[in-house]
Amino acid sequence: MAFGFCAAAAVFAGMGVGSLFDGAVVPGHAAPDARLLPLAPTDTTRLVPGSALQSIVVAPEQAARLLGADFGWSRSITAPGADSKTTAKECLLADPVGLRGVYGQDWTAFRKTTVQSAEDDDSAQLVLAVGVYPSEAKAHGLFSSLVSALGDCDGKSATETTAQGADLVLSFEVGPSGADSAQWRSRQESPRERSCSYDARVRRNVLFEVMACVAGSEGKSAKDVADALEETLPS
Repeated sequence: MAFGFCAAAAVFAGMGVGSLFDGAVVPGHAAPDARLLPLAPTDTTRLVPGSALQSIVVAPEQAARLLGADFGWSRSITAPGADSKTTAKECLLADPVGLRGVYGQDWTAFRKTTVQSAEDDDSAQLVLAVGVYPSEAKAHGLFSSLVSALGDCDGKSATETTAQGADLVLSFEVGPSGADSAQWRSRQESPRERSCSYDARVRRNVLFEVMACVAGSEGKSAKDVADALEETLPS
């Protein structure tokens, strides 16, 4: 957690065939059949290569400054995690970030990094998940699915069971989403009070999420960290 088709073009020339224009017959050529024109090649110059993943990162020290927190432990994994266990299926993809249900398995590179106060202390926690895909269409399609799911989660409360077996009572609030970004929040009511902010974005063929959590009801926004992460994308 340390974070084309070429279709052969054929244009048929009119042989003794005229074109109608202003009521007059004008000798010329028949219009090309659009179905036979060459297709525009896929623009691969915009794609972020999977090898760039190692540079798409926010250093723990920078993240700590942005969130005003102390981070002393980190861990990274290179595949999305199992979907959450929650009593509200509408919120299956809302918490945590970096889930298999969001990122699927068609990515070319993936990393999820978690930094927190200590291995056994997640009162202050930051999670960054980044997936690089073979096409922009794939990344944008997954993002659209995430946004759709989040809309059903707004205002819901749920009990979520963590990988460690702990039950957390969470309530969710989903903000307005754009064509390429989404933000939402959760508040943990039990067994302790903790608030989390989430920011998901899709840029070209890269889908990424940031989750920032702190103790108490006044959470820190994940936006600044997401902005910093976006700035590391190759131009």
